[in-house]
Amino acid sequence: MDIIAYAGVNGVDENGKEIKSSLFMTNTKKYHAGSRFDYLTGYLKEFTAENLQEAIKEAVRLQEEHEGIKAVDYQTQAETHKVVERTYEELKEEIKSIAEAMFENDQGAEYKRIVEEHVGKGKGVQDTTPSQRQLLELILVDLKA
Repeated sequence: MDIIAYAGVNGVDENGKEIKSSLFMTNTKKYHAGSRFDYLTGYLKEFTAENLQEAIKEAVRLQEEHEGIKAVDYQTQAETHKVVERTYEELKEEIKSIAEAMFENDQGAEYKRIVEEHVGKGKGVQDTTPSQRQLLELILVDLKA
């Protein structure tokens, strides 16, 4: 959760028109409020979606300025951390490369133990099928650990 806020009712003006609520985003004795944004203002006199968006943008800008960071939007973050799935053949080749290195370093028994833990006793990577691609991913994780 990014923001816990309390909306304060401001009543009506002299013409009977409703005055927009205020938004409180810091704790008081009357209510609990807060935010994950360290530099977010604690109060918006007029609560609108646009005003809240601007307050968040300003909080991010201030954090960048004070802490020397560069914030990114969700799309940029998703693209940066995009997972590229390897094919079954690519996984087999990577496992083969690790296996060769492990056998050269007298770790063949450890390699066999890890593979058999996933595919069964007496079986190896060559006994898997393309539909078991995720199984090869798990073997790789364990081999790299």
